Amino acid sequence: MNKKKLKNSNLFKDTDIIIIGNKTKLSGLLIKKLNHLIQSQNNNSHINDYLNSNEFLRKNNELKSDSFLYQKAILFLCVTGGVRTKSHNNKRTLEGLKDDFELINYLNKLWENIHIVYISSVLGLQSSKKNPEYSYCKNIAGEQLSKLSTECDKIKKMSIIYPGRLVDNYIKFFFTGSFTYSRLVQLLIEITTKNKSQNNFLVGLDALIFIAIKRPTLLKELSLRIL
Repeated sequence: MNKKKLKNSNLFKDTDIIIIGNKTKLSGLLIKKLNHLIQSQNNNSHINDYLNSNEFLRKNNELKSDSFLYQKAILFLCVTGGVRTKSHNNKRTLEGLKDDFELINYLNKLWENIHIVYISSVLGLQSSKKNPEYSYCKNIAGEQLSKLSTECDKIKKMSIIYPGRLVDNYIKFFFTGSFTYSRLVQLLIEITTKNKSQNNFLVGLDALIFIAIKRPTLLKELSLRIL
């Protein structure tokens, strides 16, 4: 693996941070923030970002465990289940999901402690008429990732984030109730560095209103933390 030394503190000591989906606006801000937070202090921390899981598998097929296991990995899945665009393709998205599962099984053989952070969507909880295929893929991804996390012994935590629509600034927030990209990046870092007992996070006032109207019982069923 091409291990680029991170820049600041011991927040991620002895941790390999892997970001899948490095072409999205959210992942770009996340990478930038992580590099700002972490300094090179011989803490054996690294960050690697990839377009998709297939790219990771192609570039890292030489890694072998033998009797040695890497200490800790944090895996950010930013494009699993697809992104909400007019060109969303179910077949291509579900094929990519298979690569994500292969990646997770691969990590499970090499790392002692894995934390998976899956950025889903509120539409992964409840479908909408405007985006039924996108909703379907996000829902399937969440269900199968949760199942896989119980089958892989090295996955110590699985966090799923369900944001509503993301916006660039707080001016838009006041009109839409949406979360900003930068605030979500901050939340992702808090989830990975602080001992939060919750595993499911509903993010944004618009997401809360949507679920409260469409499927209110889900708020209790999933023990969602509302942010």
